[in-house]
Amino acid sequence: MIDPDLAALLRSNNPPIVHQAREIGYLLTADAAGLSELEELRSVLSPMRRIPSEILGEIFIHCRDNSAESAEYSITDPREAPILLGHISSRWRIVSHHTPGLWDTVSLATQPFLMTPAADYIRTLLHRSCTLPLDVSLTYGMLVSPLHYSVPDGPSVLAILWGFHDRIRRIDLDCTDNNIPSTYRPPIRPLPLLDSVHIYLGLPGANPSAPGLLDLFQDAPRLRTLSLMSSDEASGINIPPSAFPWSQLTRLNFSISIDVSVAREILARCTQVETCQFLNVQPVEDDQSVHPICTLQFLHTLNFVLGGGFHTDTIPDGPSVAFIRSFTMPSLVILAIELSDWPAKALLDLRARSQFTLTDLTMTGLSFGLADLVSLLRVLPALRVLSLQYCDFIDNELLHLFTHHPHSQAPFALPHLHTLKLRNITDELDGNRVVDMVESLRTHYGCTAAPFPAIKSVELYLDGSKFAPAIEERLEALCTTGFLMDAFHASAASWYHRC
Repeated sequence: MIDPDLAALLRSNNPPIVHQAREIGYLLTADAAGLSELEELRSVLSPMRRIPSEILGEIFIHCRDNSAESAEYSITDPREAPILLGHISSRWRIVSHHTPGLWDTVSLATQPFLMTPAADYIRTLLHRSCTLPLDVSLTYGMLVSPLHYSVPDGPSVLAILWGFHDRIRRIDLDCTDNNIPSTYRPPIRPLPLLDSVHIYLGLPGANPSAPGLLDLFQDAPRLRTLSLMSSDEASGINIPPSAFPWSQLTRLNFSISIDVSVAREILARCTQVETCQFLNVQPVEDDQSVHPICTLQFLHTLNFVLGGGFHTDTIPDGPSVAFIRSFTMPSLVILAIELSDWPAKALLDLRARSQFTLTDLTMTGLSFGLADLVSLLRVLPALRVLSLQYCDFIDNELLHLFTHHPHSQAPFALPHLHTLKLRNITDELDGNRVVDMVESLRTHYGCTAAPFPAIKSVELYLDGSKFAPAIEERLEALCTTGFLMDAFHASAASWYHRC
């Protein structure tokens, strides 16, 4: 209760006398202390205090995963999880530091060498993962001065990571500097948990560091995936190091420029490989060498691109067919070829040697004729997806072959084909034949007497001049049925246009 004399002051404009002012000050101080205690009690009511530490740790891991999606993410960034979480409250700091799963994904963008305090800090963060396997992403930035090569400031980042060699499960290494000296590399250590290595070599010029970096992973009994990538200007690697465990790989991805002879040698060593991509193969002039045929028993997916692909400014000259003549692939089901000089006979011979059952075939920029294509498709009756892009045989006769004619015998049949993709320039095609083909395939879907009864969709990527308005209207009407996907009408690709 407020003193009656003080209550009277509230009903008047009279100032308090000295002892009244002193009493008011005492009451205000006491009330402030009481309110502070009440605020502390209020925190007891917070739902966050009811969440068990284990559940809170799982929430923190999801926060970390969300932050890790950013290309600029770093485990040392105080603006992002997990470091940020330890700055909220003492309890959050304790929970974050004692949640190993919060620290098992390590992303660092750094110079090759670190000052000693920074090195100790990174070791502390890594130790918080306890015994969990580590997924490491390391980006080397451009060096400020060449002096850093000879006068390092402290231990190398790789040496710090290699202190945890027995727990590294995956490593992504982005070498923006293309000439990392050998002194940056730690000694070779056993990597018992490592199953995946991804290396990006970023600058123009030769990449002498690549073979040396691969040597780091020669004692990795569980390694199954190797990916080597580079910028468009970067050059390839030399003969692969013999110590690298090629024979245990199951996934191989090379988007780095590589000679076809090196690609052949590498693949011959990968006897357990299941999926293989060579996305920038350089042909070798006058390669007359004879190689024994190697059987790749488990290979089911092969993607072979000559010289960086169709969208590069220059197309390399020279043969690459010796590559495909060197192998037998009995388990092959998916094959993609881009700008290779492989004749249809080489593919027919591969099919005869391997007796595979191909279900997905993509051919881009090939130069053999329509008769050769027909011969090839006749021995691939199990095809489910067929994609033909900018090949010499994509013409009006091809459209005619895929148009059902009830009173004539089709030259080939693909009873399981459900998706047909065609990409070419409209100037080389008759718009009426395009529409007739699509309408015929749609009309005879499910008809067992038709050569292509299972086709559910046709995808067209036709660049160049527009067809006549009536034809464009018919194509647009077919798009509305869902059977035809025409990139011009569906706007499925922003780069696509018919002008």
